[in-house]
Amino acid sequence: DRGRWANQEVAFVRQLWNMLELARVMTLGALRRDESRGAHYKPEFPNRDDARWLKTTKARWTSDGPQFSDEPVDVSLVAPRPRKYDVASEASGDR
Repeated sequence: DRGRWANQEVAFVRQLWNMLELARVMTLGALRRDESRGAHYKPEFPNRDDARWLKTTKARWTSDGPQFSDEPVDVSLVAPRPRKYDVASEASGDR
């Protein structure tokens, strides 16, 4: 489609740019954390660190790139607990 109106190629390029910017923010946010948590695993920091990193990472885009801030996580309803990804769950029938 080479038309100027409803050109899907142009829309895709715009969305691709947004996806690349979002990927950059996610990567930089992950690199800030010196821990492993859930699916986010860093071999140099194999354990989760609730004392320093039990928080939500928030990013805001500025002209200088992403600026990060952290917000505490409300654990009043569900207390954090360790997850064991290397052990099969008896509840699921895996052994």
